[in-house]
Amino acid sequence: MRPPPAWDEGAAAGLEGPALCAYASRLIGSDPELVLAGGGNSSIKTLERDGAGRPTRVLWIKASGYAMRAISAEGFSPLRLDGLLALRSRAALSDEEMVARQKACLLDPKAARPSIETLLHAWVPAPHVYHTHADAVAGFTCAPRSRERTRRAFGEGVLWIPYRRPGFELSKRVAEAVERSPSAWALILDKHGALTWGGTAREACEAMLRLARACRRDVRLPGDRAELGRRPRAPAGLPASERRRRAARLLPWLRGEAGRSRRAIVRWSDDPAVLRLLARPQAPALVRRGTFTMEHALHVRARPLLWRAGSRASLRRAFDRYRRWHAAYFRAHAPPGTPAGDHDPRVVLVPGLGLFALGRDWRLAGVPAEIYRHTARVILRVASFTRYAPLGPGPLGDVEFWPLETSKLALLAPEKRLSRRVAWVEGAAGKAAARARALCEAGAHVVVSDVELARAQAAARRLNARFGAAQALGLGLDPEDEASVRRAVEEAVLTYGGLDLLAPGAGSASPLLASALLRLIEEQGLDGDIDKAWPAG
Repeated sequence: MRPPPAWDEGAAAGLEGPALCAYASRLIGSDPELVLAGGGNSSIKTLERDGAGRPTRVLWIKASGYAMRAISAEGFSPLRLDGLLALRSRAALSDEEMVARQKACLLDPKAARPSIETLLHAWVPAPHVYHTHADAVAGFTCAPRSRERTRRAFGEGVLWIPYRRPGFELSKRVAEAVERSPSAWALILDKHGALTWGGTAREACEAMLRLARACRRDVRLPGDRAELGRRPRAPAGLPASERRRRAARLLPWLRGEAGRSRRAIVRWSDDPAVLRLLARPQAPALVRRGTFTMEHALHVRARPLLWRAGSRASLRRAFDRYRRWHAAYFRAHAPPGTPAGDHDPRVVLVPGLGLFALGRDWRLAGVPAEIYRHTARVILRVASFTRYAPLGPGPLGDVEFWPLETSKLALLAPEKRLSRRVAWVEGAAGKAAARARALCEAGAHVVVSDVELARAQAAARRLNARFGAAQALGLGLDPEDEASVRRAVEEAVLTYGGLDLLAPGAGSASPLLASALLRLIEEQGLDGDIDKAWPAG
């Protein structure tokens, strides 16, 4: 287990304003048990001078699209605090008007869009405010009688607010609760997360770390009954090597089923917590209840697809059932005029093997994978002493399709011609290197193979430095050795889920590799969609 983050006075010395808030944000964001997938937000209140030189109170808040673990001062949006405070006198404010008013308060009209929880930060009077969706806090927020548990654990020091979707009304409730309890130092938002504040950045940051540590202690109440027994009633798990072999067999099927609506990169994880959860007979009921915070609905949907590995036909039926369910779910919860998009799962759970996560590229497929690894830990923990009671699929739909949430997707870079595709290039130098570079520029992930492993890995490192993490994979391969070809193809499948294009570096592809890759393409069922600019074979 990684050591918990700790404040470094030397690193913080000399920092002020948004630079100081960025340091504290990175500290909190460095721990995935506190912040996942760009979630959470942070703010600092300062006194600045506006364009006319007048003293102006300013709220600097993390802008949408920035991750706390890597944010710099440039990732904070400056808003006129007095303008935000004036909105508190309103009896009501629609989401659309709230966004417009926040935009009008920006000191710099070109600044990035501020967090949708800007008013919540503005109306807590402390100079420093931090908000996370910590795993440990879910031991309170995803358990029945959450308010009673919070009171028993923390007394009057930690406030509790019932679930409400972020926005004007929730911000008002939080502000009123903080005003009524001036000695409080933190607040738990049921089914959502936590808020801490302080007179200094260190005080507010360490309050968040202290709250997370304290929440790791289970608070049991009379009448609690564990949903999970002590041991899973299941046979011993498969050896890791067998899980790997079976996952490599299933990944092309999964990628092919997803590709019937929208091609995807698929990542596999045999995380121990996921395996333990899926070994429980209660797993189907537990995973249907959804993830532990509303913040994750956009990334993992209201629930995953649970499939017990069987035939390709059974997988197709499972995907079809999920798509029908999600289409009905969309019709029930999406605001009128919302683009439908696809109805594929973002996470597929397979007992005995683990999870498979889908995304438009390797990095984005890793987001639902990481979230569900943490979700499994939360479910196992809460269900070990009481009932796992998250927000649930119904209310999660009001978040998954909420325009203020889905607008975050518009911040992603536009897709390119070969996005969502995986190409294999033989050779790591000369024409092959140029072809690999061109494929990456067109959006494809690229597997670079070479008889010299070091040369292939060096080529992949250069591509990744230019185009992003895991955009390329370097593999050593003897094109005349069937076992070498098989191992390399398996590694590529376990990294990206499958393959779409074979692009020989110079001349024709080696027969063994071409045969193996064409079999893989056919197994996916996506061969009719091969890009003609980069023919296979």
